Amino acid sequence: MKLAVAGRSNIAWFKLADVVSRGEKERALSIYRLFAYSFRDDALSAQVEGDILCMFNDERALESYRRAARLYMRANDLTHAIFLYELMCELSPQAYDLHNQLFYWSVESSDPTRMISSGVSLLMLLARRNAWAEIEEIIPTSIATAGALKATIVQNFIVQALAEGIDITEDYLEKLLMHSIAKHATKGAGAHADPQVSAFLSQLAGLDDNLHAIARARIADM
Repeated sequence: MKLAVAGRSNIAWFKLADVVSRGEKERALSIYRLFAYSFRDDALSAQVEGDILCMFNDERALESYRRAARLYMRANDLTHAIFLYELMCELSPQAYDLHNQLFYWSVESSDPTRMISSGVSLLMLLARRNAWAEIEEIIPTSIATAGALKATIVQNFIVQALAEGIDITEDYLEKLLMHSIAKHATKGAGAHADPQVSAFLSQLAGLDDNLHAIARARIADM
């Protein structure tokens, strides 16, 4: 991982990069602390500390990144905060609170790609835990904050879950379809004609013939 401020041409940074490359964690932290006072950006300072700890696989990196993300939020810098939440989710893929925060701030940023990606990741985390009751609870609440993208998130979730071999019962598929199609397409043949719904059904057909048939029938009734 590159330091957040890599590229700054001063002796201190080159020295820090040098000791990090040699695997000298304590010395790297000591050098960082010596010139950390020169930062005029507390969020960046916390991020750099997290970067150093992360490069040595030190679990304390998460706390530094959390602190940096909070400071970025306080400064209304969503771009850097979301980047850190994405990084923290990679470092701690089972941490529900991090995935939830990432989705929340992705919605706040109005970034459709990030909304879809983080929403699917949040649902997949729960599906891998077999926490279907929680999924049923957050789709009409948290996931619904994505507005029109809720349908896309749920559709992508269904496809990814089946692709991973996660079992979705017929009854539960019916519930998911209510969220993934209801406000996205018109009734009957119009729903099938919708390009996004058509693509979803095609993906479903390649994963589970039975669930595909159920989905087609259910969509036709909407």
